[in-house]
Amino acid sequence: MNYRFDEIAFNSTAKKTPTESDKEHYIGLEHIDSECLEITRWGSDVAPIGEKLIMKKGDVLFGKRRAYQRKLAIAPFDGIFSAHGMVLRPNEEVIDKNYFPFFMSSDLFMERAVQISVGGLSPTINWKDLREQEFSLPSLGEQKLLADKLWAAYRLKESYKKLLAATEEMVKSQFIEMFGNPLSSIQRYSLKKLGDCCELNPRRPNLSLKDTDKVSFVPMPSVSENGCLQDVTDEEYGKVKKGFTYFENGDVLFAKITPCMENGKGAIAEGLTNNIGMGSTEFHVLRPIEELSSPY
Repeated sequence: MNYRFDEIAFNSTAKKTPTESDKEHYIGLEHIDSECLEITRWGSDVAPIGEKLIMKKGDVLFGKRRAYQRKLAIAPFDGIFSAHGMVLRPNEEVIDKNYFPFFMSSDLFMERAVQISVGGLSPTINWKDLREQEFSLPSLGEQKLLADKLWAAYRLKESYKKLLAATEEMVKSQFIEMFGNPLSSIQRYSLKKLGDCCELNPRRPNLSLKDTDKVSFVPMPSVSENGCLQDVTDEEYGKVKKGFTYFENGDVLFAKITPCMENGKGAIAEGLTNNIGMGSTEFHVLRPIEELSSPY
């Protein structure tokens, strides 16, 4: 059946001016992570300024400003919430309380929220517009079944995220154990300039290739964020010998532009056709020096 949003949810607008005792139970939009239903940080060093919304444990907190950021989470305790958000409670005659957060975080709801946002630099949703939006909901019985499956999938996803974060920290600690902390003034081994450890952007030698000979062609999208080349194609040397970066098997490709560099784009060149690759000019090429450095 179709329902107006104000038939699906209640918008709690009760407010209060925070006191010093409220600062530990304050949640702002900065405390909500995009596409994460759980809140893991909260509080303020001083009592927040201006009126704030009163929230109860289990309420759905929704960032009505910049809805495209998809900030939506479940209140973990009674407290106060940013006035740039909405405090929403499900109408349990229409929608299951465990299904409600997933309905609100769905693409259907979020895309509608973005569509009705008004304003330029900081688009905001008005309740008078949101309450009139109509949505189709399955029966309460179906919602309960869906909620069980969705929560199981969500918890599994969050467990994987925690595992990946722990693995990343383990890799960092192993690196520091093996090589020392690169930010410390005390080092396990003496420091060397990068240019003394490898050859940077080596010149292309005179090649005996014909223009019709094939070489590997590596654009930026073919370099992953975990050190691998993917979807590499072959091109005739004559078509790519000008305007591209030259490298060989065993060289390390390092993205020199943002955001590719910030995202960790880099790879070891391996399995190149005729031992030669041509690629984006947005790469630095690092060539290991024999008996001194390794591409790995």
